[in-house]
Amino acid sequence: MKYLIITIIFITLWILTPSQSEAKIPPEARQTLVQAEILMDKKQYVEAAELIAQYRKTTRETISAEVYIAQGGALYQAQKMQQALLPFQEGLTLYPDNEYLNLNLGIVYYELKQFTEAGKLLEKTYRVQKEKKPEFLYQAGSAYYQGKKFDKSARVMTFLIKESPSPRVEWVRLAVHALLGAHRQKQAESMLITFLSVSPEESDYWKLLAKLYLDKEEYAKAAASLEIAYRQGTHSTQDLERLASIYRYQGATLMAAQTLQRAYGASPSQENALKVAALLASAGRVEQAVDYASKYSTNTTGTLAKARILFHSRRFDEAERVLGSIKESQKSPEVHFYLALCAWERGDWDHARQEFKRIAGTKQFRNQTNSYLAVLDDIVEARQSIEN
Repeated sequence: MKYLIITIIFITLWILTPSQSEAKIPPEARQTLVQAEILMDKKQYVEAAELIAQYRKTTRETISAEVYIAQGGALYQAQKMQQALLPFQEGLTLYPDNEYLNLNLGIVYYELKQFTEAGKLLEKTYRVQKEKKPEFLYQAGSAYYQGKKFDKSARVMTFLIKESPSPRVEWVRLAVHALLGAHRQKQAESMLITFLSVSPEESDYWKLLAKLYLDKEEYAKAAASLEIAYRQGTHSTQDLERLASIYRYQGATLMAAQTLQRAYGASPSQENALKVAALLASAGRVEQAVDYASKYSTNTTGTLAKARILFHSRRFDEAERVLGSIKESQKSPEVHFYLALCAWERGDWDHARQEFKRIAGTKQFRNQTNSYLAVLDDIVEARQSIEN
């Protein structure tokens, strides 16, 4: 509101300058206002206001709008906001279409954080102006927004943008937020798309558009909007992880993997590398997944992860070879579990039985192992009955 504060000072000085205004300001009033100007030049604002108040009490002249403006302006400069309201209000009662009374009263209400009243008066200021100044509608929309009157703010800003051949970026921003505050998502989305077609560099508003798409479960559009935002603006690892989650939810696992690769950079942790490898494998890029896991996870945990990838890709012989390389050094029940599963898938029942029995007493795999062993027992029994 700095612009509006400057306007009050300007108006106070303007009415005291000998000009065309002399014709409509009575002689006694003009003399009083000149004396008030001298006091205000000395920063004696209260004294200036009192001088004008005394004139109002004693004069027989018709009190002009400029007198009310000057008195309210002096009190405003003295930081006496509550007292400044009265002369502006009294003047506005007599001169309801005076641009400067509407404007200055709106400013004082704004300073007092009475934002709805400020918005009404700033909006009226625009209406009564001979030469329309769109800045006042923007300030009205801002005041309504701060007062949480989102519908009013949206109405004012939508009108302002519609009437302006080249709307300012800050106008569109406020309009979008006001529309969202008023729960008019469809209109906000439309305005955002129009805005971004003109100002595509506004990455924060691509993110806002993505949020609107996510709310409607339009995940492809949300992902596309975020891609634009992140490729031209700053983003965090968490931002890219969220984007990868959208791709994964859509079933675009390769895009999810590539997005995580961008997120984690050239030196991912083992945990993050294995996330990427799992997504690559899900996308059918098994070789790439194994290579990625091998490159960034060189210990036994990484080796076991490679074996899982190969197993779930139904490359059982390769999975067994990888598991065999850590079988002796890594006393992990999971190694034997996957060895047993590989043997099961290949139909090597004896080897599968042997590996399952190794971990039958392990809490982690007890239930699964016992189920498999029960089936294997049935197979052995059936085989023996055939042989006999």
